[in-house]
Amino acid sequence: MALYKLSAITMHVTVLFEVSQTLLVCDVSKLNK
Repeated sequence: MALYKLSAITMHVTVLFEVSQTLLVCDVSKLNK
């Protein structure tokens, strides 16, 4: 159970990180235009 929760949290954090990176890239390309 603990391992399952840990992996779920890790996956959630990874998704959030990827989303923030994508938004950051979008913001940078907007600034460059």
